[in-house]
Amino acid sequence: MLVAVVVGVIVLAGVALLLSARGDTMSEELRDASDRGLPDRLLVANDIPRLRFRTALRGYRMSDVDEALERIVEAMRINENRTTATTETADRET
Repeated sequence: MLVAVVVGVIVLAGVALLLSARGDTMSEELRDASDRGLPDRLLVANDIPRLRFRTALRGYRMSDVDEALERIVEAMRINENRTTATTETADRET
């Protein structure tokens, strides 16, 4: 009985070692079309708390987070441009 347990542990350790020593990094994730919680319009502040990311083996899926951050940056830039234009107009009028 003890021999079977020891052999089992050695086999499991060997398999784990082989699987962890493949030498490559994380493989590219497959692109799918599931909903990421992002609306098809310019994002507003209330959209951020509602974001939900799919999880992957080691955390959140990077492509989901990257896409959300890109959309947030886009919305912020548009808002900053509007604010700058409004401020410049107000400065010229005074």
